[in-house]
Amino acid sequence: MSSKNIKLALTVEAKAWKHALCRHMHKQYLTKMNDTFETIDDFAKKLSRQIRDLDDVRFAMEALKNVREEYSAIDAIIPPIEEAFSLLNKFDFEVDSDEVCYKL
Repeated sequence: MSSKNIKLALTVEAKAWKHALCRHMHKQYLTKMNDTFETIDDFAKKLSRQIRDLDDVRFAMEALKNVREEYSAIDAIIPPIEEAFSLLNKFDFEVDSDEVCYKL
């Protein structure tokens, strides 16, 4: 077996591993991104509710308390998500254009 054949086989195998890793990373960070956006949307819905009485004030205060509690976790997850999608782009992994358009 010549070294050209070995080199070609190793290149093909490396590309297959890279694609498998990118696929796994995409799935994992897409889930994290969607969960984060779902949490943010939930907070936005709760905070956009019109305040009419004292119960609405209590509801809004509870929502703000939850935002404060979750802020650190959300703030910590955003940079790794951005970095993951940047790496996927660097390795020419096809990412849906809707995912790329998200601004975290």
